[in-house]
Amino acid sequence: MTHHPIQAALRVSLAALVACAVAGTLIPARAVAGKSAATTATKNKPETALHRIQRTVARIDAEAKTPEGEVAVLKRLSAQLGTSEDSLKQEHEAWGLGYGEIAMAYGFAKASKKGKTPADVVAMRASGTGWLDIAKDLGVKVDQVANRMKRHVTSPRHSETSIWIEAPSRDLFDLVSDLDRWKSILPHYRYVRILSRHDGTTHAAMSARRGPIPVFWEALQTADPRTRTIRFRHVRGITRGMEVLWTFTDERGGTRARVDHDLDFKVPVLGPWFAEQVIARGFIEPIVQRTLGCFRVLAEDRARGSVGNAAP
Repeated sequence: MTHHPIQAALRVSLAALVACAVAGTLIPARAVAGKSAATTATKNKPETALHRIQRTVARIDAEAKTPEGEVAVLKRLSAQLGTSEDSLKQEHEAWGLGYGEIAMAYGFAKASKKGKTPADVVAMRASGTGWLDIAKDLGVKVDQVANRMKRHVTSPRHSETSIWIEAPSRDLFDLVSDLDRWKSILPHYRYVRILSRHDGTTHAAMSARRGPIPVFWEALQTADPRTRTIRFRHVRGITRGMEVLWTFTDERGGTRARVDHDLDFKVPVLGPWFAEQVIARGFIEPIVQRTLGCFRVLAEDRARGSVGNAAP
């Protein structure tokens, strides 16, 4: 993998961030957003059971991307699902699914009132049937599956932000998934540099401003047009290891765009507090609120025909 120069790492030191947080100089998200569309329109809705499952799936798949992670995932799922590691590997190859979706298929099959197998569930999904329709057909309580799947992963710090946008979910997915356009769309982004593209994954170096403070990171992006989800896994910078999930759900004639961040900051003692109070509240949430606000304005303008199909 091509490595970007060290400037891609976050240049604000840990000591400086802690000092800022203790001194109370990290501006609340509402103060930064001011009168922007993100402030007036951003409202977090209760997370649906299906969305909780999607987050779990994303975290399992992200963990399994490395050889060591795959070993850990196989061992854990084998014990929890009551099947052998070899069987899980074979299903992974035969079905063309990540281990997260395989766990999801097992969860639906186990909760089914019609005696279906995981293979049956996968076949239904492959035919184009949505997960909620599968649940209805099989008599599955999705909330029950979501609760069971929580045991398949560890529990990092979670942050979520959502906004309702008066535009089609397909258009929003296409807009957000195109990283080449981010710099021209988002004024608070300093740059988005594509480092490589391989097998549906885009490796990018990115930098945005949180007020006067520049932040830097590298991430791997994968976009799934079938489920209209976009995933980012941070691989460099102080947020290394963070998992980000964008989802676009049809709602009230528009779209609920939601961004979930899961961060396990691996610093003894300070870890949980630092991840939640400094990284999440001080940086992640203000930046993502502004990002969502920018995408909202552009998407709604396009939906009304004032921008048309021209690239920004």
